[in-house]
Amino acid sequence: MNHDHRITPTAQSLRSPSSKRDTAERDLLGASGWCGRHLRVALGLGLGLGLVGQAVVFLLAHGEHDATLPLRLGAVVYSTAGWVVLGLVLAFLGQPLLQWKPGRIVALTLSGAVMCAVALAEVLGVALRVLSGTYLTTGAVAFSLNSSDHFLHAAGGKYSGMAAGIIAALVVLGGGITWLLASAARASSRKVPAPKLVALGAVLATVLTLIYVYRGESRFSQRMFAAGPLVALVSSLEERTDFELERTLSRPDGIGAPLATPGAPLSAGPAWLQAAQAATGPRPNVLLLVTESVAPSHISSLGYHRLTTPNLDRLVRGGLNMTRAWTTATHSNYAQPAILSSLFPRRRSGLDQYARIDYPRVLLHDVFHQLGYQTATISSQDEDWQGMRRFQDTGTPTFYWYSADHQGPHLDTGTEQIVPDDQTTEVILDWLSHTSSDRPWALYVNFQASHFPYLIPPEAERHWQPSEPTPATFTYLRYPESERDIVINRFDNSLHYMDEQIGRILRYLELAGELDDTLIIVTTDHGEAFFDKGMVTHGKTLYEFETRVPLVFNWPAQIEPDERDEPVNHLDILPTVLDYLGLPPHPAFQGRSFRTPDPAGVGKHAMFMNIQGLRFVDGLVCWPYKLVLDRTASLQFLFDLSRDPNEEHNLLDEHPELVRRLADTLSQQLLAQLDYHREGSPLLKERYQPRLRSCPALP
Repeated sequence: MNHDHRITPTAQSLRSPSSKRDTAERDLLGASGWCGRHLRVALGLGLGLGLVGQAVVFLLAHGEHDATLPLRLGAVVYSTAGWVVLGLVLAFLGQPLLQWKPGRIVALTLSGAVMCAVALAEVLGVALRVLSGTYLTTGAVAFSLNSSDHFLHAAGGKYSGMAAGIIAALVVLGGGITWLLASAARASSRKVPAPKLVALGAVLATVLTLIYVYRGESRFSQRMFAAGPLVALVSSLEERTDFELERTLSRPDGIGAPLATPGAPLSAGPAWLQAAQAATGPRPNVLLLVTESVAPSHISSLGYHRLTTPNLDRLVRGGLNMTRAWTTATHSNYAQPAILSSLFPRRRSGLDQYARIDYPRVLLHDVFHQLGYQTATISSQDEDWQGMRRFQDTGTPTFYWYSADHQGPHLDTGTEQIVPDDQTTEVILDWLSHTSSDRPWALYVNFQASHFPYLIPPEAERHWQPSEPTPATFTYLRYPESERDIVINRFDNSLHYMDEQIGRILRYLELAGELDDTLIIVTTDHGEAFFDKGMVTHGKTLYEFETRVPLVFNWPAQIEPDERDEPVNHLDILPTVLDYLGLPPHPAFQGRSFRTPDPAGVGKHAMFMNIQGLRFVDGLVCWPYKLVLDRTASLQFLFDLSRDPNEEHNLLDEHPELVRRLADTLSQQLLAQLDYHREGSPLLKERYQPRLRSCPALP
């Protein structure tokens, strides 16, 4: 038998090295390839989530900030390209681990977890946009994380169903991604990724980076980075101080208006104290009463059709009523400290949680302690919220009582535990009864009943019915518009309950013979929306329904009833109080006194305001004009409040020179604030905060 042992070449063995590489490359890019599977999964998630998200926002989102189709598609394309880069990076990182079973587990877990986290961020961004009008940003994340215990409490309580649904969806998505990648992980035998995919990832990453870095150079790119959940989140990662929105409105060579005037030297503080202690002006008791979320439109004496505030009405009719008063912010953690300190709450590009307080501040209790007053802070609020108590702790001895000190039942707002205002009033009356009659007192009171969800004790009267919205859909971010009237009933009931507590304090002072010689200041931290422009609650816009506040000074012995429409804001409260005592404002204050009418000042005094929470917005009122720069949505607005009080007509394109001057004024004030508060700035040890700029000459 002839045995021929020659080996016949097979088709496989006859392939050239380049042919083998091409085959391997095709396998790698195919459905079973590790890198190719990552690419396809990432591409599918990017396009799928992007297009579905845009459809959901288009159909369900509220507000006027909807982007045009090109902007939406641009956001989808950019985020999808980002998904592809992410998928390739994860594939490249996991490729060397696929040779061993434990390594495959690590690679699959890493890819599944990271993709799942990014998908979750995109879904949450869309949900937040639908509910609140803004996409998820780092500011919103920081806002939540700084009070994580509050949000965990909410997630385990009222929002437990929503939280469970998100967790379940996350598990399903993670399992699906892992299953799609698992077969490719077992089949892959390469130790390094294909050069063509490396090149693709590098090119895409470079292009995306360049677009991101130069996004402020055109209005389209600015708007595009606000038109989708992932691009909005990515855009918020960087704390920017170049004020790109102002640059698009300002002169071609950039911002050129002069900087704000530096603050007084710190040596002016002791000089002020020496002069104040030697002064012989009146020394009344001082009661600063701050309510929560009460717009002037819900106060009876200011035109509301319901009798919600009979006791507050008494103060309004008998005192000085400032009808054009604005807050400095539409969220409490900025607005309330500004009232107490006369300091504008804009110190950095990101959310200020009072973790670094290295600047001089003089609060209500500091001033009056130095003047020999008995001082106290008594609040229904959780003052630990967003670090507010850190700001208030100046080391000055004072009586301090807030929700954590209450041993009885609390009211659950969903993210906070507050004290029923009637219980807080008991503490107030007890403290007043123990004050010494030979020294005046200064008391700061904070009532919280009118904070969402407008809870009052079961035994409290509920004059307006029905007042119980559907619990499952009644949230801070959103509730059905069909229940608007029910929610307003609920709010008005809470306001009436709170007003009863004001009445109890007034009756005590009257019986004690102290009312006539007590200077009472009543305001609120900000307003509240009830589907005004499609919005609910607060902290989301700088529209008038959130920024306008009641402001009343009542002192029967000294103040005649009066109503003035001079523009003022919360920073002006403490300087005005001191003026009534015959004292100049403390050099630390950024506000001014409005005790003496100043008709020439209308249109001269600038009202600065901002949001740094769910979204980032800056604003300026130079009567009658109001400029709003929404940095989160990359939008600008100019309104003439005298002719358009409901802010329906954006005049931005009609008055370019006016817009330029207002934008310069706003940006230079912010630059001065940021420069002063820069960590390590020598100004912190030399001067008080910069003075507020006046309005520019209006064309």
